[in-house]
Amino acid sequence: GTAVGSGAIISGVLALAFPLTILSGNFATEYGIFLREQERRVRKRLFREYRKGNIGKTHVPPKRILKDIWNELLTLRGGLDSTKAVIETFERQFFKIDLYVQRLERVMAKDMKERYDMQQQQKKKNQELNNSTH
Repeated sequence: GTAVGSGAIISGVLALAFPLTILSGNFATEYGIFLREQERRVRKRLFREYRKGNIGKTHVPPKRILKDIWNELLTLRGGLDSTKAVIETFERQFFKIDLYVQRLERVMAKDMKERYDMQQQQKKKNQELNNSTH
């Protein structure tokens, strides 16, 4: 009973975790594409208005302009938050790598010292053997 229950728990977790991981990855990709497309449309509209000379001439309610500014600030904040998260992840990974390098340097230094000591001991033995035979 315990083995069957454990198997059911593990298979249930895997059955839920695997599709959710794929869906969240796809969602992030598609949402990024959506935001870029939305930004491209807004830039295109603003450029069209600028070319026609309509910027500042047509009446746009201040509330609409403030809403556009607010949306741009939110988009910028979201980008900054995700960039900050990436930088923090990079810093953590870099710190881990630095710790591994330090550990590797210590191990290599210890190994080199042991090899040097062994070579010195071997030289002493060889000298003692040479002195005792002569």
